[in-house]
Amino acid sequence: MQLTYHTSFNMFRNTCKVIRESIYGVLSQSPIGKNQVNFSNGTAFMIAPGICVTAAHVLHQDGDRSKPLHNKIEVIRAPEIGKPMSEAKLIAEDRDRDIALIEIQDAIKIPVLSLLNSKIDNGTSCGSLGFPLANISEVSNQISFNLVERFQGAYISAFQKFSLPNNITLDFYETDAVVYGGSSGCPGFTVDEKGFNDEMAKQKTRSKADAAKETGDWVFVADGDKPEFIGYDELSSNSKILRYRKVKQKNKELFQLVLDKTPFYAESGGQVGDTGVLEIGSEKIHVIDTKKENELIVHWVEKLPSNLEGVVNAKIDVEKRRLSMSNHSATHLLHAALRQVLGKHVEQKGSLVNEKILRFDFSHFAAMTHEEIAKVETIVNEKIRENIQLNEQRNVPIEKAKSFGAMALFGEKYGDFVRVITFDSKFSAELCGGTHVKATGNIGLLKIISESSIAAGVRRIEAVTANGAQEYLNQSLAILSEVKTLLKNPKDVASSLQSLLEEKHLLEKKLEVMNQERANQIKDELARKAIKSKGYTLINEKVSVPNADSLKNIAYALRNQFDDLLMILAADIEGKPQVAVMIGEKLEATKKFHAGNMVKELAKEIDGGGGGQPFFATAGGKNLSGLDNVISKAKQIVLL
Repeated sequence: MQLTYHTSFNMFRNTCKVIRESIYGVLSQSPIGKNQVNFSNGTAFMIAPGICVTAAHVLHQDGDRSKPLHNKIEVIRAPEIGKPMSEAKLIAEDRDRDIALIEIQDAIKIPVLSLLNSKIDNGTSCGSLGFPLANISEVSNQISFNLVERFQGAYISAFQKFSLPNNITLDFYETDAVVYGGSSGCPGFTVDEKGFNDEMAKQKTRSKADAAKETGDWVFVADGDKPEFIGYDELSSNSKILRYRKVKQKNKELFQLVLDKTPFYAESGGQVGDTGVLEIGSEKIHVIDTKKENELIVHWVEKLPSNLEGVVNAKIDVEKRRLSMSNHSATHLLHAALRQVLGKHVEQKGSLVNEKILRFDFSHFAAMTHEEIAKVETIVNEKIRENIQLNEQRNVPIEKAKSFGAMALFGEKYGDFVRVITFDSKFSAELCGGTHVKATGNIGLLKIISESSIAAGVRRIEAVTANGAQEYLNQSLAILSEVKTLLKNPKDVASSLQSLLEEKHLLEKKLEVMNQERANQIKDELARKAIKSKGYTLINEKVSVPNADSLKNIAYALRNQFDDLLMILAADIEGKPQVAVMIGEKLEATKKFHAGNMVKELAKEIDGGGGGQPFFATAGGKNLSGLDNVISKAKQIVLL
């Protein structure tokens, strides 16, 4: 099992320095840890530039382990670089609460996981978090949902090395990758070093891409600050350009335009941005994407219009919008159906809505069964066939919206006034700024195509609607028809296929026995050809074997038979060349021959490469005709 520690702001060197001093140093030298503090374990989070949160089990200051253990969370501002840790400033502290909302600089409220009621003597606990193992799944979910979902941006995490009680160190790496933390004191948890290296490589790639991006200053064309979005009601508009700027990205020059009013929906809430065209006179400018930047709706185009002050006829891609709306409205129905089938604990954890597919991430503790998926799908399609009319309410006070049951999605930011999308007040009502169908019948059909896990306690459903659902069903039926034809159109396709698979399995078993018998024959033939020479038993032969496993089994069988074995086999495995070198235990001890080194040299004759252990190594290649040369070269090596 792996547990990730997430925070959401870039790491700054000064704060790194503080945490590298170790949790022990932070607690003992910070304002409330004035004297020496003993504690069992702890962890730390970076939450903002120069700010860190530490959490630890803390014993009484006299170190008496018989006295009650309490839990401590501190929020600490780092001293300036080069200043002593004693100058770290305590911002806030909290003790003995499950989830502490600690206010940072009177602005940001961060949920911090404390270490409540986890006694040293109440069973095995994890050295990095101090939670009993029985609670570790819950802990992982709380960290992911409470920290990652609250803050969008880079991830920060750490490898942690623990030596309790007074020498706890934290090695932090400057990255926005997700890294797995572990503790030798927590069975089942390991440091995923390969995962860290993979994510670090991805981060370097992203950094290079960001470094290659250049954004120019805004050039103002007309007066106006905040553009008006009219896309809920209109699919086109006559507008004017307020400002533009040039962006260089991936060696490509693009432009961003802001209009005074626009029907183009900017990417938000999981729904992708609109595409379309801007017509200025006879000139057409293609909009390749639409995004939000602060309160601006930014249209991405590949070239500037020649007349920046002309009237702009802005037209969205209507078909793409229609399909995106179908998927977005279907997502709301899906959410409601999941809560009805699985329980009220289901909450949206992310989504993607475009013209091709909908992807919905939600909280749930287990994989859905086929029956549950079918039931959810049936409920959604029943609501589609009911052709429920959209009830759209704009500029609703947020408290009023919540009072009549509208769901606020976790992680979304809402103002004082919100838009409420309802399809049957007893079924689905959500706060949402996206575009939707006028009635559920416009969706046509929903088909779930996959359900999977993406994180601890988080599942993902992918589904298609409208045209996509029809295409998916047509493709599935075409495949089924082809399978039936291949099986000679049986009445029961599943039973016929099952019988075919069982027959195949039996034939494979028989083939395996035949291959083993053939391998035994080859082994006996090679043993008869063995030559005693210079204190070892030499086998240097070309063979034909059915597979690589047979070659390996032959080699080990001969090693068991001859402890002074030196064997070189040049094998033809179904038209592919392979070389194997095996050295017996007695001969290996002399260190006269090294199988790995020998096979690397011999592999050159078959245009290949390989390696292995000092006593056994293999190599594959491309040149089957080179097997004879392998045998000749092996003789030369043996004679040296």
